[in-house]
This record gives sequence, C-alpha cells and structure tokens, in this order.
Amino acid sequence: MNELQKCEFNILQKTINFLNKNNLNYFLVGGSLLGAIRHKGFIPWDDDIDIGMRRDDYEKLIEICRENDGYISENLQFIAVDLGNSIYPYAKIIDKSIKIKSENGLDDYLWLDIFPFEFLPESNLKTVILYKREKFLEKMLYIKNLNSEFLKETSKNRVKYFFKKVIYNLVLKRIENYSIAEKMSKIAKKVNEKNKNSKYSGCLVWGYGKKEKILTEDLDLINMSFEGKEVTVIKGYDNYMRALHGDYMKLPPEEKRVSHKFQIIKLDK
Repeated sequence: MNELQKCEFNILQKTINFLNKNNLNYFLVGGSLLGAIRHKGFIPWDDDIDIGMRRDDYEKLIEICRENDGYISENLQFIAVDLGNSIYPYAKIIDKSIKIKSENGLDDYLWLDIFPFEFLPESNLKTVILYKREKFLEKMLYIKNLNSEFLKETSKNRVKYFFKKVIYNLVLKRIENYSIAEKMSKIAKKVNEKNKNSKYSGCLVWGYGKKEKILTEDLDLINMSFEGKEVTVIKGYDNYMRALHGDYMKLPPEEKRVSHKFQIIKLDK
C-alpha cells in the first residue's frame, strides 16, 4: 500500500469497528469490491474506499451519529445531508487530521464513502426513469460544486462549458448547496419505502446508474479478505461486478488505470 492507501485503510478499519460495535451491516462496493475480489485489497492504482449499506442500516447509522457531532472516533466524523453537514446525497466518514487537494478544484478532508441501497421497482421502465431523474440531479450537483477552471477543463467543448455556466448562473447559483442532495435523498427514501421487500435493490443516489440494479437476495453477506483484514461483501458479487464491468477479472489497459491524484496534507491535532 502507498501512503494514501494506508490512510484510507485506517479509516476503513475504524469504520468497520464502529459499525460492528453497533450491529450495523455493510459491504464493499465499486472499486473497493473489485479490489477485494481481484487483488485481495486495493486496486494498485485506486485511492479511495466505497462501502454500501441497506437503507434501514444506513438510517440507523444516521441516528446513532446525531450524537457527538457525528464523531465515531477521535478524528473521524460521519457527515450526511440528513445531518446538515454535507452537500452529497450519500454519507462520508472524513478524517479531520488529513486534508487533501484534488485535481477537480475541491479541497477536502480524506474520506470514505457510504452509499445507501434501496429496494427498487420490479418494473424496468420505472427503474430507468428513476435513475435518469437522479442522474440529472447528480449532474446539477456536480456543476454547482466545481470551481470554474475545472469546469472549463472537463467540458468537451466551449458550447458545453457555456451551457453549464448558464445553468449555474441562472439556476444553481440561487439554490442552497445541500438542497439538490436533499432532494435526491428524499426521492431514494420514498422509492425504498414504496418498494419494500422488492426482489430488486440498488444504489439510487450515486454511482453506476441502472447497471447497479441487482437481485435483493444478492445482497446477503459473506466474508472476504481486504489487505489482510476480514471484511463483508455481497454474496452476489459476481453478478454485480459483471453488470458493472463485464469481464472484471481482466486488467484494464494502462491508460484507463486512473486515480484521483490526491495530494495529502496531514494536519496537526
């Protein structure tokens, strides 16, 4: 592990200990799950950690973290739009002793992401509509929270950059930072409640979109090793990974091995 991965792994271990202590279930998702399966730890070029939780456990975690300003250990703080201390529709565990600078123009504390998984409609059409709605809001949130220079760099042409700036100046500038995330979260909670015990589940507020719709029974948990630590992953990880990446055991070409390129700044505490 490199220095950044060691710091992330430290957050993961402390988070897992806190979740276990409170009898809350979690599972690795995204690149972290792929790393556990293919590399028994971090993907060599990866530099963040993602975990998922079913909505019921996620909501219990929020209630527990309302106390002590969300601190789960000395330097680790739980933040979420539901607590009024985040601008994202999912939660984060941030390390207040480590600041990072990222290439997207945002300075922040080093973090671990926690994504809620909802019960989803069994109708494919309804699911597609829901994901399109949330993806639209996600793009609005993305545009609102990036600095102007990075927004220009990531726009494929001047027309798209101009369009994004118009959206920001005419619409998003007048909206509170947390409002979009709060809307996305409310939609997801309503969907989860309406489709309780559906045979399908998935993360609705962020991530890979409709590809992430999987059988609810695939969310049953099994153990797996991650950098020598026992972690929990979903039983249906093969179905999940194939939906996201196809032949996920095959390494991508070098030009697609992308990291966030964070610069670490350790703070005195």
